[in-house]
Amino acid sequence: MTQRHCDPVTMDHIIELRKRVALLEKQLENALSYVRPLFEQQRRYLEDITAGKKAHMITTTLNRIREHSQCKDEWTNLLAGLGKTAADDEPLPFATILEINGLDDALWCCRVEPQYAKEWRLLMVAYARRVEHLITVPEAKNAIDVAERYANGKATDEELYAAWDAASAGEYAAEVASWAAERRWDAGWGAARGTVNVVEGDALWNAAEAAERKWQEQEFLRVVTETGAKEPE
Repeated sequence: MTQRHCDPVTMDHIIELRKRVALLEKQLENALSYVRPLFEQQRRYLEDITAGKKAHMITTTLNRIREHSQCKDEWTNLLAGLGKTAADDEPLPFATILEINGLDDALWCCRVEPQYAKEWRLLMVAYARRVEHLITVPEAKNAIDVAERYANGKATDEELYAAWDAASAGEYAAEVASWAAERRWDAGWGAARGTVNVVEGDALWNAAEAAERKWQEQEFLRVVTETGAKEPE
């Protein structure tokens, strides 16, 4: 029987391939060691939402949303995402609305729970602060400050209204500030969209807009999952 021997070049290739496979396996294991805790955290988080175990999570109900005449498409999509065909009074976390319908509709739904007016307004302020460096109108910057003080009970209705009126005219970035000081506490949608629209003016607006929207979603999620529950008004 003739004994076969590997060509030296072939053997070198095999050795090199084994090294590469070993390196890839190590890189994969490192990646998995980073990703596994994130998946586990997400799994526990979703379980908490499903089981309603997070008492500090802001929730609403489909019936309360329905009372405010949500747009037909968003309403249909929300029901489908929940696997339901009609409204009910089961607690519905805002985090779930965000997951199913996205940020715009989740912000629209904030009006359904006015007992969180402080949290919603401070969220608007946070959005407006993101473009504060682009604002050149002093009245607009002042509107952000007044809105924040108002949310914390340190400014009157009259001061808020005056700040909103003063900031309403002028550059687009200033309009974002005026939304934060809006007379209505549920103006978060305008502040969020306005912030993104200001970012769109940049030459890299595609990446900038996506990054800004992602930050807005994360900030919204933080607010609705870390705020203590309050009785509906």
